[in-house]
Formats: sequence, C-alpha cells, structure tokens
Amino acid sequence: MSDVARTQGTRPRQGPPSKSTIVLLGLVLLVLLAFVEIRTPQDLSFSVFYYFPVVMVTWYAGHRWGALAALVAAACYVGVNYAVTPRLDQIGYRLWTAGNELVGQLCLVYLVDRLRRSVHALEEQRRLAEKALSEVRTLEEMLPVCAWCRKVRDDQGYWNQLETYLSQRQLTRFSHSICPTCMEAMRTEDPRQDAAGTQSQL
Repeated sequence: MSDVARTQGTRPRQGPPSKSTIVLLGLVLLVLLAFVEIRTPQDLSFSVFYYFPVVMVTWYAGHRWGALAALVAAACYVGVNYAVTPRLDQIGYRLWTAGNELVGQLCLVYLVDRLRRSVHALEEQRRLAEKALSEVRTLEEMLPVCAWCRKVRDDQGYWNQLETYLSQRQLTRFSHSICPTCMEAMRTEDPRQDAAGTQSQL
C-alpha cells in the first residue's frame, strides 16, 4: 500500500462547520441576493429568498446570530429598494415595509430556534436512552451467583443450578464428568474408591 493510500485511509473525519463560518456564509448570501436583485428587473422580487440564509444561520448558530441575519436582511431590503428607485420622499414607506419584513424574519427566527432546541433535546434524550439501555444490558449479563453453593438466582427469585439456568436461556446441554484434580481429591478422601478403580482396571 502506498503512502498516499495510507494517508487517505487514516484521514480524520471532519466535523460540522463552525458558527462563525455559518454566520459569515449567511451574511455573504444576503449581500449577494441584494446585489442580484438590484441587477434584475424591478418587477422580479427576491424577497422570499432572504429567508433561507436567516433559517440557516438560526439553525446552526442560534437565535442571536439569526436575529443579526434578520436585521441584515431587512437592511438589504431597504438598500435594494433605494438602489432601484432612489427617491427620498418614499423613505417612510420603505422603512415601514422593511420593519414588516424584519418582524416576519424575527418570527421565523423564533420558530426555527424552538424547533432546533426541540430536535437537540430529542437527540439528547435518545443518547441518554441508548446509554441507559447499554447499562441495563450490562447488568443483565451479571448473574447473581451464590458464593457458597454456586447456584444462580433467576428473575423469579428461585435458585437453580448453573446448568439448569443456562440450559433454560441459551439452549445449552451439559455432559458431566470429573476432572483429574477432583478425581485425586476423591481418592484421597475415600481409599476404597481408589481400590475399586484399580480392580476395575484389572
């Protein structure tokens, strides 16, 4: 494998863009929309497109930056109207219209921020639920075993042999035998077993 392939294979995953990047991108989009609207015919309106950068900034950066984007959008609206028809006698009408646009933008910022907080809260609850479920699974894997007789307590509180407990849950069959250590211990405790074993071998 070449060094380039190794470098690409171990490249770290990039996270989401920072808040400053999102805010800067949203403001640039608003200014570009205003510039495009100035260059287009007067009858062609771009007012609905000003909402998209505001929504983007609010969702990724929060309601404070979203309010700033809404203020910039209202200022762009006033600037575009003045650039298209530079008449000072209609400044009051334009400010009133820009104020209505700003109120609508701020209402949108509020709704998007509430939705954003709800989604983040649901994601946090899902993360906590997954963590709690993993802990429950870990506790389920810990068997309550008697320290004296080695029996296992089931969910109903009854104590069963380990073979019975595992057979009921994992469909495991057991075959019993005696290990060499236990066989030697039995011979030491009861010499008659050793003699019987010797006779059977003969």
